Amino acid sequence: MKTNSLYIYRGIKFACVVVILLYAVSVSSQNEKRRDRTDSLSSILQEIKTPGEKLALLREQVAMNRQQKVEALLDKEIVDIAMQLDSFQIAYNTMAELSRFYYNRDMRDSMLYWYAMIDTISRQRKECPDALFTAGSLVCQDYLWAEDYELAMNEAIRQINLADRESQIYGQARGNYNLALIYQVVGQDSNAVVAFRKGLGWLDKNVDMQMLELQFLSDMVVSTLRLNLLDDSEELLTRYENLLDTIEQDYKKKNYVFPALYYRCLLYSKYSDLYTRSGQLMKAHDYLEKASVFISDSLSGFVKYAYYQSEALYYVKAGNKQKALSAIDKALALEDDLDMMNLKMQLLRDCGQYQEAIRVYKKMLKMNASINNEAFNRQITQLRFLNDLNDSEKQLRELAYQNTQIAAKQRQLIHILGTVFVLLILFLVLYHFYSRTRRLKNELLSEKDSLLESERQLRLMKEKAVEANRLKTIFLSNISHEIRTPLNAIVGFSELLVDDSFKEEDKVAFASTINHSSELLMNLINDVLELSRLESGNYSFTIREWDAVMLCREILSGFENMPRPEVKLTFTPSVDSFLMNTDRFRMHQLLKHLLSNAIKFTHKGEVNLTFEADTENDLVRFIVTDTGCGIPVDMHIQIFERFEKLNEFEQGTGLGLPICRLVATHLGGSLYIDSTYTKGARFVFIHPCNLQITKEPTSN
Repeated sequence: MKTNSLYIYRGIKFACVVVILLYAVSVSSQNEKRRDRTDSLSSILQEIKTPGEKLALLREQVAMNRQQKVEALLDKEIVDIAMQLDSFQIAYNTMAELSRFYYNRDMRDSMLYWYAMIDTISRQRKECPDALFTAGSLVCQDYLWAEDYELAMNEAIRQINLADRESQIYGQARGNYNLALIYQVVGQDSNAVVAFRKGLGWLDKNVDMQMLELQFLSDMVVSTLRLNLLDDSEELLTRYENLLDTIEQDYKKKNYVFPALYYRCLLYSKYSDLYTRSGQLMKAHDYLEKASVFISDSLSGFVKYAYYQSEALYYVKAGNKQKALSAIDKALALEDDLDMMNLKMQLLRDCGQYQEAIRVYKKMLKMNASINNEAFNRQITQLRFLNDLNDSEKQLRELAYQNTQIAAKQRQLIHILGTVFVLLILFLVLYHFYSRTRRLKNELLSEKDSLLESERQLRLMKEKAVEANRLKTIFLSNISHEIRTPLNAIVGFSELLVDDSFKEEDKVAFASTINHSSELLMNLINDVLELSRLESGNYSFTIREWDAVMLCREILSGFENMPRPEVKLTFTPSVDSFLMNTDRFRMHQLLKHLLSNAIKFTHKGEVNLTFEADTENDLVRFIVTDTGCGIPVDMHIQIFERFEKLNEFEQGTGLGLPICRLVATHLGGSLYIDSTYTKGARFVFIHPCNLQITKEPTSN
């Protein structure tokens, strides 16, 4: 039986080798035809003068020179001609191709430039083309592979929101694909599968996106296999294989080259992984043999890694630990993956190679520490950037103040010189001695009044300085107390992480505590900076006309995935639509703070958002009501002070409500607690409706 299986495997391998040789011959023949066609197009282009005809030939040349240096030059020429002909769709698509070109060459600035060009032109024309989301997806993935997870997540969510507003199916698919990749990279495979499925739902509405669907399926099956969703994985792989066959046939009809080796090797590797996990080792071995035929030096490292990973899992399941270790080493030579290193450590331990297992374990610890350090350094860099930005703004303000002072002194000098000149003339002509004497007396009296006024101003400034010093002392006392708690947790558990006496699951818990404390510290710093900007007047408000109902729904959409299903979040507007002049960002900031506090202190029941329009007084009341623990009456004023918290043991910085009150004040309104409501807490935000619309964002 084993001999027959061996012959079958050799036959499969021989057949695959023959297919590859035939494919190579076909590709060589196609390349020769492409070179002839390129030469022919170049000679034709020199003779054609009509922009429309030239555009078609240039696009054909681009298709023949993908990712070659000449492609960028051809694409830029296409953009210029398309803009002259007002063919904006061609221009958009070509700019997206340029973004792809520079993305593959790791030239982020050039990629961002063409992405910004698409965004700028489409905004001016009030359009939302597919190319905008194609280029945006590349930007998001560039941030992701550079481990700038915050930037990647912000870009992905921005694209999803834009696609949702514009009802853009392609944008929804692209945005959810980017979001799923981010979840997958950070290890949240459950969330990744949800995002993948949502994106595939959008793709089902548009059958013309076969290559994007192929990407969806190949990446989604990674997460379903990790989650051991075997039925879902098999369904995805079957759909993937059928789609791959269709695409290959289409490319063959069009005489285009298709990278079948890449996709086939990936498909067979994932099939092997699936059958290994389901215990069907014979099938797993068959697909592993099929995939092995495609392995070569020219193949992508990502695909080779997937193959070696499947090979390692198969041999672990088959009980051949030496071959499993060999496959793991090949995979680790391509990429240092913690899961593979952990598997290697377990195999070494089972084989009795304890020293080698310890070496691998130490390397894993070092990698974990490096990852944590890199994340911390990125956060420090962002804080440093914000600090430098604040310093630059401060220097600009000081420079403007100095220029004002110099101009005032110049005017004063001119005034003095003029006065002296007038006095000299009066002295020379002896004109009206009495009038001159009286004028001098009046000037002395005026100067006396000025001195008295200056003295009064100095007293006021002194009182303000004393009050500021007192507030500074209180602030430093509070902030040192709030920072000490998360810092102690970070320092304490960091020391425990390097202690080998603790188990791995304990260290994971320590790392989670450190991460949680870091988030608390980051939130505290962000709130302090925001409070500082608002109190110092270093803020900006952009007043536009917005629909209050739409704003409230946007804010509530951010709480769709609440961690407490027993809390019901409701919105009961008094009207279907109400237009008002406000700052959209500040409204989001204020109402999100109030809703977050309401949800935090409501363990069961309802959190309600509503608003009431008072047209007589020209104002709107936004009301957030919950059925939580409520706030004692004696703390209704004190709770709006900095660092004041209802429960000192609850998480939070104690700065949210002070920030909300400052925002309400700057918008010309007010924020208070309704003391008549006793079933929980009710916050009322009064917003005036007569705010003046700003032409440009203003800063004070």
